[in-house]
Amino acid sequence: MLDGVEIDEYVHRVGGVATWGRLIEHFAAAQVRTAVANGRIVRIGHGRYALPQVERSLVAARSLNGVLSLTSAALHHGLAVKTPPTRPHITVPRNRKVSSHRRRGVDFRYADVSTDGIATTPLQTVIDCARWLPFDEALSVADSALRMRKVGKESLVAAAEQSPRTGRNAALRVAREADGRADNPFESVTRAISREFPQLTLVPQVTIHGVGTPDLVDEELGLVVECDSFKFHSNRSAVVNDVERYNAVELRGLGLLRFAWEHAMLRQDYVRDTLREWLNARARSDGRAVRQPCPRCAA
Repeated sequence: MLDGVEIDEYVHRVGGVATWGRLIEHFAAAQVRTAVANGRIVRIGHGRYALPQVERSLVAARSLNGVLSLTSAALHHGLAVKTPPTRPHITVPRNRKVSSHRRRGVDFRYADVSTDGIATTPLQTVIDCARWLPFDEALSVADSALRMRKVGKESLVAAAEQSPRTGRNAALRVAREADGRADNPFESVTRAISREFPQLTLVPQVTIHGVGTPDLVDEELGLVVECDSFKFHSNRSAVVNDVERYNAVELRGLGLLRFAWEHAMLRQDYVRDTLREWLNARARSDGRAVRQPCPRCAA
C-alpha cells in the first residue's frame, strides 16, 4: 500500500491513466472500486482507469460538436501524459462557428484533423502534441503511444515529415526521440531534460549485467539515472531491492543519479543543474569543457 497517497493522486502522477494491475499493486481492489463509485477515477476501457477529466472532456466535445485533441485526446486513448489538462482540449472544423460564450472553460482551436469520431486518432494526437506542446509534454505522449503500440515508430516519423510546416521541426524532433521503452511520463520528462546536453545520451530500460534494468542509462559515459517513483517504494522489500541495485551500480564504477517525481515535474532546474554538475565532474577528468545548454531550451 502507499501510505497517505490517494488513488486519484497516484493516477495523476503516473500520467492520468493506469491499468487495473498497476492499481492493485498499491491499493486494495475494494479501494479501487470505491474510488470509481465515488467518481475519483473513471473506467475508460477494459482494465484501464483515468482521472474524471476524461468524462468531462467528452461532454464538452459533444456540446461543441467538436473532438477531443492534444492531451484530452491522449487520455481518451489511454495514453499517459505529463500533466492532465485542467481544461478540455477541443478541436472544431474550420468551417464551423462557435460563439465565445460556448468556448468558456475550454482550450479551443479550429483545425481540420483526422478523427476516430469523438477524438483525434492516436497518430494525429501524437503529432498535434509534438507540434504544439513543450518537448517534455509531447515526448511523454509519444513514448506512451509507442509503448502501448497505438502507433509505430516508422509511421510516426513519416507523419511528422508530412505534417504542416508550422511545428514540423518540433514534430520531427519528438518523433525521432520517442522511445516505447520508457516506462512512464516521469522517465520521459527526465530524458527530455537530459536532451539539453548534447554530450549526454540517456536511453530507457537498458539491461546491465549484475545490475538489472535501470530507468535511464548512458553506456558511453557510464551514467545510470534512476527515477524514484511510487512503484519502487511501496513496500519494504522494494526498498531492499533498490539498495542492492544502487550498490551494484557503484561497485561497477558507474555514475548514479537519482531523481524524485517532484524534481522532474516541478523542479526541472534541479535536474538540469545536477546533470550539468555530473558532466562537469566527468569532463574535468577528461580535460574537456562542458557545452552549456541553449538558454531558450532551458527556460
